[in-house]
Amino acid sequence: MNEIKVAVYSVNFGNYRDEITNIDSIVFDKDIDYYLFTDNKSIRSAFWKIITPGLKQELDFMDAYRHSSKYFKFNIQPLLRRYDIIVWIDCKSLNQLKFKKIDLVQMVNKNKNIFFVKHPRRKTAQEELVLTVNKGKEHYANGTKFLDEIKDTTFETHLPDTHCIIYASTDENISLLQNVYDTLISKGIRRDQNIIQYVLKNNNFETKISYFKISDLNKYKVCICFFGLTRSLNHTFACIKENILTILRANCYEYDIYLHTYNLSQLSNERNFEFNCSLDRDEWKLLNPAKYQIDDQGEFDKTIDIRDYLHNGDPWPENPEVSLFNLLRQLNSLHQVNKLVNSSGNVYDCFLYLRPDLKYVENVDIKIVNNIVSNRDKKLVFTPDWQRSKGINDRFFIATESASNIIATRFNDAKDYAKHHKLHSETFLEYIIKKYNIKNKFMSQKAIRIRANGYPAPGDQSYEPELLIPPDFTFFDELNKW
Repeated sequence: MNEIKVAVYSVNFGNYRDEITNIDSIVFDKDIDYYLFTDNKSIRSAFWKIITPGLKQELDFMDAYRHSSKYFKFNIQPLLRRYDIIVWIDCKSLNQLKFKKIDLVQMVNKNKNIFFVKHPRRKTAQEELVLTVNKGKEHYANGTKFLDEIKDTTFETHLPDTHCIIYASTDENISLLQNVYDTLISKGIRRDQNIIQYVLKNNNFETKISYFKISDLNKYKVCICFFGLTRSLNHTFACIKENILTILRANCYEYDIYLHTYNLSQLSNERNFEFNCSLDRDEWKLLNPAKYQIDDQGEFDKTIDIRDYLHNGDPWPENPEVSLFNLLRQLNSLHQVNKLVNSSGNVYDCFLYLRPDLKYVENVDIKIVNNIVSNRDKKLVFTPDWQRSKGINDRFFIATESASNIIATRFNDAKDYAKHHKLHSETFLEYIIKKYNIKNKFMSQKAIRIRANGYPAPGDQSYEPELLIPPDFTFFDELNKW
């Protein structure tokens, strides 16, 4: 594997569509080299090798920026030719770039063909020309002339979408791509998809290409672990689906869900103004977990001698032992769901540990997920940058496997920690992260605790004003009902 060299390259001239602003926010494979050809000499990157050649001349049908982009896309430069496998990706499609070297090698080694993606909406160059000429995206006179030239031509290929091309670095493949550029110039055409079938046919290449699906190469997988009581999942699931699950899928991430919870049917917690709240013991099914474990909370409580955790006092004296017990139950739930994952034998590249009773009011930050995937061999975690209580917010986190295994099993350290400190949730998490040399980065994603009574925690309301507690609701009325 080590002797096969793989390169990815892209181009952007004139900061087209502002596509290079976040070029480091994608997934990178440490065994692949990345090149960006651009005229932006101020751009810096931790992953891309930035190449700044001079602009090509402006043509009567193509400005200098587009001409430069087409030139460096199809004229394969000497620094790329020394690689065995080359991947072209449009800047607009960088978020789809989740390729592993091993998968690229396996695909290309089966044959030395050039690989394209099938155009999702059109099958022929004629269809593409009609659309792009009519919409003003192609030079009108030159496009119309070329359309008339090929109007009766039958192509034996499905129209390729040239936003991603994968090929072995052979003279034949490189010569074909050079001919794409030459044909663009000779025919006065702006868009390579308008001439790609023509080039394949004229070079007797129609039987030498293969097609692939981007999704077949995007094999990075996310593990989502839900822990703690589901007490308000009927209220939070819509946001979990919309802002987490759907966003992961939209960015080509598959995922599995794991769950640990307790089988309570009723909940009372005076500190949270939850009084005799009935719990739906089946709402966990909304998550459709791949594996789950539901324990008897009372049986777990019997295993705890609360005095072991009170050597330095109760962190929540206003709610004696109740909040501390809840923390221990949460730590146990984290531990149990972590065991479910590790016993599955499945391999994941990113781990999300989430409370199911949180309303996630913002999309999961895909840049963070990509960062974790790119650094999956490190001890790295992202935690919320709000409500840290002189420590680190412990309500949810996104982490690598090694970091998540430590953080999710910190129950093992709780008893010893309590001998020297109050067992406060946020400061305890900060202690664990520092003790085990985990790199912590903060994220701004907001989430609102939804209590068992269906109302948001008062301190969280400002994140989403429409969740404000109704004016006719008073905590004293609820207390009196109890």
